[in-house]
Amino acid sequence: NPRLRRLSTPPDAFELHPAIALYGTNVKTGEPSPGTGVVRNVQRSMWAKYALAQSRLLHGLSNIVLRSPAGPAMEVVLVGHSTGGALATLAAYDLHLHGFNVAEVWTFGSPRVGDATFANAWNAALSDKSFRVVNGMDGVVHYPRAPMFHHVGTEYHVSSPTGTCEYEQTCKVNRCDGSGEDDACSAKLEKEGFGNSGVGFMRKNALDHLAAFGVFFRVLMKIKAAAAA
Repeated sequence: NPRLRRLSTPPDAFELHPAIALYGTNVKTGEPSPGTGVVRNVQRSMWAKYALAQSRLLHGLSNIVLRSPAGPAMEVVLVGHSTGGALATLAAYDLHLHGFNVAEVWTFGSPRVGDATFANAWNAALSDKSFRVVNGMDGVVHYPRAPMFHHVGTEYHVSSPTGTCEYEQTCKVNRCDGSGEDDACSAKLEKEGFGNSGVGFMRKNALDHLAAFGVFFRVLMKIKAAAAA
């Protein structure tokens, strides 16, 4: 089940941006589910996970907005790793549709969430707020498989000649082309058949995925600089 963790702010300090961190466990493949609005063209199992927390999220944030001096202009930041990244992607779009001011969406090692129709709608609303970080050879970002599913936003691929991108000094940030499936970035591994590359390679996929949320803070500043360039 998805679990929500709101990074708390003092009762008298609601001028600060509330940050919502979402995290989960296993990624399941699925199919676009029938429905309307945000549900359409979204992976079924991922929407089911988000739906468990949706009403609490909307109600909780509405209460914070009412108490905030900024009112509806209050900025909301969402962060998620792995399945939590997919949930943050869904939450960001849902909050946008409900009129909340989504300022930034940071995901690390997120699987794909929906199909190209969903990705296009998401990008039209939030692409300039999105930082989708992929660490090295992270394998989770390749599921569910393309072309049935399609990544949202611009990928920021971080890598290091020493292996996992854990240290600022050796970390390289590559801002990809914004298509969500840039062949010069992580999509290249998928098209080259990464799944047939042996146990050692798959172990590297897993290690890079687990380390994705630990990318050094100053590397995130590099990502923001790359976005502004």
